[in-house]
Amino acid sequence: GALGCAQLSWTTPPDDGGYPITSFNVSVWEEEHGRGLSSFAVAQGSERSSRIANLRPGRRYWFAVSGVNKEGMGLEAVSSTALVLSSPMKEKLKEHKSHFIQDRAHNDGTSAMFFSYAAHPDRVVFTAPTQLELAVPSSGPIVTVSDTLQHIFVHGAKEGLIASLTCWAAHHSPKSYDVRARVVYASPRHACSVLFNADEVANKVVLVDRGHCPLLIKVQSAFAARAAAVVIVDDSAACLSAFDNACSGGSAKVHKEGFAKHDQPELWEAAPVPTMLARKHDLELAMPSLFS
Repeated sequence: GALGCAQLSWTTPPDDGGYPITSFNVSVWEEEHGRGLSSFAVAQGSERSSRIANLRPGRRYWFAVSGVNKEGMGLEAVSSTALVLSSPMKEKLKEHKSHFIQDRAHNDGTSAMFFSYAAHPDRVVFTAPTQLELAVPSSGPIVTVSDTLQHIFVHGAKEGLIASLTCWAAHHSPKSYDVRARVVYASPRHACSVLFNADEVANKVVLVDRGHCPLLIKVQSAFAARAAAVVIVDDSAACLSAFDNACSGGSAKVHKEGFAKHDQPELWEAAPVPTMLARKHDLELAMPSLFS
């Protein structure tokens, strides 16, 4: 049947923890699958609503909102009731009331963000999905991603190992196994929302561009698409000299710390996929077909 979409709205938190909120993370998941199959979207700090598409009629959906500032992402405020969509052909507009519970999030040892969401009716609009012409990114070579060695090994078709890239593993990356699979680029490349090419990403190493949203959101999007590993492509000058505090605040590889060290561990545990940060220049030289 035709898919529907939900237009979620929320109120401004009374306290931002001392730093302005730059964006809101909005997540949705089916009750029968649990949080493991969540899909994610991002609303900018000035926005208080988000459109969630590709929802199936008859399924029970839960929603959650968390604020993001320079200290990181706060714990989520979860809707108190599930939403069940009707057929979009029968019902064009429906009011669904959902209360967001308040949550307190300690992003590091010293500061806290406090979000209190007042009761607000969530406007749910049922429409058929927009048909998009999407260019599916070309796949790249076979690679081995090792978050324990913090290297990516690029394999050629006949030449064997053709490149070894020094990378930086996420602090909360599993570090319990290596992944050998083909590389594919995410679509959209920033991976700040549900991936359009989830079928191609499944069981592969997915490249995602840095920027536009917190790194954790990208990892969650890739995990929802069943990626085997995630490589965040960094094109900033800050990471050229070293993987340190200038590259990712609050961490340094030389101190045996991973990036995103101060993120809440439980948020990463919900997306347990090997995650690395690599320099775009290195990746371009090793796998040029993905960057042409």
